[in-house]
Amino acid sequence: MQSRLVFVLVGTRSPGNLGAVCRLAKAFGFPEVRLVAPRFTAPESEAAPLAHGAEDVLAAVRTFPRLADALRGCFRSIATTARGRDWSRVVSDPAEWADRLADHDETAGPYALVLGPEDRGLSNEDLAACDEVVSIPVPSDSGASLSLPAAASILAFLASRSLRSVPPAGRSARSDRNDRALSASELDSLLAKIETALCEIGFRPRPSAVRFRGSLRDFLARARPTIADRSILQHMVAQVGKWRRRWTGREAHAEKSKDAIRS
Repeated sequence: MQSRLVFVLVGTRSPGNLGAVCRLAKAFGFPEVRLVAPRFTAPESEAAPLAHGAEDVLAAVRTFPRLADALRGCFRSIATTARGRDWSRVVSDPAEWADRLADHDETAGPYALVLGPEDRGLSNEDLAACDEVVSIPVPSDSGASLSLPAAASILAFLASRSLRSVPPAGRSARSDRNDRALSASELDSLLAKIETALCEIGFRPRPSAVRFRGSLRDFLARARPTIADRSILQHMVAQVGKWRRRWTGREAHAEKSKDAIRS
């Protein structure tokens, strides 16, 4: 049976943390962990003692070169951050995120929980590749931050409690295919089409392309567009490109007419 929540660890430095996450992942009922470009500073064998009882999960860990590769096949992704970011993306409370997770249709694929390196956390580019952002609130004057396994444990507990409250049949199953919410890969494809259309009309993202893409993806993730919604949006962006090309053709025709008059 596929895990409904997948842990994706980016740039992990400690094999011990990997082992600890494997153990808690299995304990809470989410026995799948993926690694992205790990930067281990100690032998990988150090993971085994901290994965006690979850050696099977540790043995099944897959490693990927890029975050996008690790997220392939996942329905949605939630990135974690412990520090403030200079952009307008909505940062969810863990409990709010867990409540939304209860509405997730497991047949659409697993939800990815993305955690960054122990020393600096996820980059803005990593956050922009994810559908949502969550932060665990801690007192600002504490002078400390949560460790990777501690943060993963809190989120795994909330997710497990939320999913256990869902009736076995699942309350969000949809009979109409057009009402199905878009998966992460489908959102990526839609974003690419929107960005292409915007580029055709000379749009310049502010304050940067990465931040704009993250904010746009955040907006789409909150809106939870369906297959039917995608058809509408794709028709709109196709019309943008069509009219841009038509206008460009008119300008070219006008220039040719001017040249013909001058000659």
